Amino acid sequence: MKVRCVKLLDSNGRETTTSYWLRLDGVYEVLSLCMDLAGGVFVQLIGEKDPNPGFYPLKQFEVVDGFMSRNWVVHMRSDGGLHIGPAPWMVPGFWERYFEGDADAKETFERERLRISEGGDAVDK
Repeated sequence: MKVRCVKLLDSNGRETTTSYWLRLDGVYEVLSLCMDLAGGVFVQLIGEKDPNPGFYPLKQFEVVDGFMSRNWVVHMRSDGGLHIGPAPWMVPGFWERYFEGDADAKETFERERLRISEGGDAVDK
């Protein structure tokens, strides 16, 4: 799945003209999707200047490629929200280990990211 940035939002959700993380018209590969109980939908992707993934409101983007990776699963979070992405990333503590620099978590992230990027595992929307 790929999205194009159509507007930039600051941390308070207000439109802005610049962003450290995204650029207007930039096309990004979606690594996972997250939906919260308040109706917010967020895409996880790697932005412009930080090599680590982050979540961004979907309302900043338009979908340019709706194919979803076969390595995505649906996970119901403890708060009732949904997270759709690679199963290994749904394991409790995975993201804490990743951001603490755990080598196994980094390797797992990269393996699943490459599966998404290769596109050979894509299924129709």
